[in-house]
Amino acid sequence: MRNISLPCTKTNYVFARHVWRRPEEEQVEMSGVLEKTWSGLVHSVFRASSSSSSSSGSSGAVARQIVAGLPGLKNVSLGLIHFVEKLQAAQRISKQEEEHCVERESREWVKLLSCPGVGGAVVADVLCRALVVAARGYPLPTLHIHAIKLTQSTNILQKKIGYLFVSQSLGPGSELTLLLVNTIHRDLAAPNPLHVAAALASLPTVLTPDLTPSLILAITHCLAHHQVYIRRRAAAMVGVAAVRCGQELQETAGDQVPHLLHLLTDQDPAVALAAVSSLAKVYKKCGQKAALRDQLGRSASHLLVQALNGALPKDYQVNALPAPFVQIQMLRVLQQISSREWQVPEEVLEAVRQVLGQPWGGKEMALYAVLLECVFTVTALPHHDDLTISVLRVVLGFLKSSNVDLKYVGLKALASVFSVLEEALTPGHLEAVLDCLYHSDPNLQAKTLKLLCSMANTHNYQAVCTTLLEFSGRTKDEATQRVIVGELSSIVSQHCRDAAWCVGVVAPVILAHPSPDRRLVKALIQVMERGDLKSQRLGLLVQRLESHHQDLQRLSKDYCIIGKNKISDLGVADGCSTITLIYNLVQYPVHTSVEK
Repeated sequence: MRNISLPCTKTNYVFARHVWRRPEEEQVEMSGVLEKTWSGLVHSVFRASSSSSSSSGSSGAVARQIVAGLPGLKNVSLGLIHFVEKLQAAQRISKQEEEHCVERESREWVKLLSCPGVGGAVVADVLCRALVVAARGYPLPTLHIHAIKLTQSTNILQKKIGYLFVSQSLGPGSELTLLLVNTIHRDLAAPNPLHVAAALASLPTVLTPDLTPSLILAITHCLAHHQVYIRRRAAAMVGVAAVRCGQELQETAGDQVPHLLHLLTDQDPAVALAAVSSLAKVYKKCGQKAALRDQLGRSASHLLVQALNGALPKDYQVNALPAPFVQIQMLRVLQQISSREWQVPEEVLEAVRQVLGQPWGGKEMALYAVLLECVFTVTALPHHDDLTISVLRVVLGFLKSSNVDLKYVGLKALASVFSVLEEALTPGHLEAVLDCLYHSDPNLQAKTLKLLCSMANTHNYQAVCTTLLEFSGRTKDEATQRVIVGELSSIVSQHCRDAAWCVGVVAPVILAHPSPDRRLVKALIQVMERGDLKSQRLGLLVQRLESHHQDLQRLSKDYCIIGKNKISDLGVADGCSTITLIYNLVQYPVHTSVEK
């Protein structure tokens, strides 16, 4: 792995968070890769060929010379290069022209492949062009059967093209995958490692609950293969099978566990990492014994400590950071096997402490990705005071960072730990959240508002609502104000039990607008109906409000206000809304009453 320095941006944080893919995610989406490959190919080759052909007049000969001179393009046919150029020319004109080009070419391909005696080289060349078309979103189901036939070729390049097209065009569960089972069986047992590797690469497309029992034995044999890549890929495929099949694989999963446990001591760390990840999935999906969890926890923590200490090969490092993606992968394993009843081994706790103890600072985003993953891990583990203190310190560091990207990370971390560590939060965390709420970045404000609303419960809803109302009074953005009113309505209707407080806070908001939000009125009605202010006279107002809450029409001659002076003139009631009457009744319950 080449050392790459990533600038401190949200995009690269997402990269650092997800680039170390889980084994079941290792089925690479080739569309973007193919698109960039062919675009770069045409850009580099044809720009040179066009300049040379203008002087020589023989573009075909020039293209052949260029392709022959580039070491990576010796197996690329000129027909493929010309097709990519034609497709890009059509794309520059219009989308419709591109569709017409694909339609014309696909008809020619089907006609060509329907001729008797077509060789594998021709089929492979057509499928390469079809892959370019598939990368642009044009499915070609008529070519599926030709790709399946090409997987049976003895030529390894043609076989790989067939498997590649199948894996990119067929989805799991397709009926055509049944035609691949015998071919994959034969390739998995082939003496040529390239055949085995090609078959393993297509397994994510083929593995389904119905076909897994017929393939799992062949995959098990690959776990003892002499090639490192094949052992690693086979170990990952066992995890994919566990995720896809779950309890249906339970009967056969026991046969895979000893082989995977043996791979934990493999000399190549990539094989051990794949084995640990797959064992975690087998444990979670197939209901294995609890003893396996302790062994998995110790193995994952051992690899985690090795990564922290720089004991893994240098290829795993990112700049000066030791194997950050290995750290993330092992932390995810601990999350998968953890539960509240687990008696966590001391080795696991010590490894997590070392991860949290890594020095803070710098522009290496991979470090912050590791720390965020560790926050998730501690949240999943049973409660430990020292780990809780360390996690809250990390979260506070994110929230108080001057980098907006890290503030985003802090909000995400706080949202994950709030339900578990709510009582351990300090006033400093709440102040840091409020600082994010008044930050100049509107996206950060939106994220903070969402977090505040998710943090509301029956104990703190009054403080949250007061904060939302205060922020609503400061902001001038109408869309943000509407969002705040909606969230306020949701919090009040779900958590509020104090009707007097609710009317005192919500009624001024409703009275301040000629056309109040219906959600807020409905929430007020719900609180009053279950609150402690419910009475006969208040019930009459609630019924009236409930029937007219859509537009809050003014009352006229429907109610008489009877104050301490016994005023009963109907004219006094003109212009008094239902909300005003309810607000007065709550604020002055002794002097004001309402009669119908």
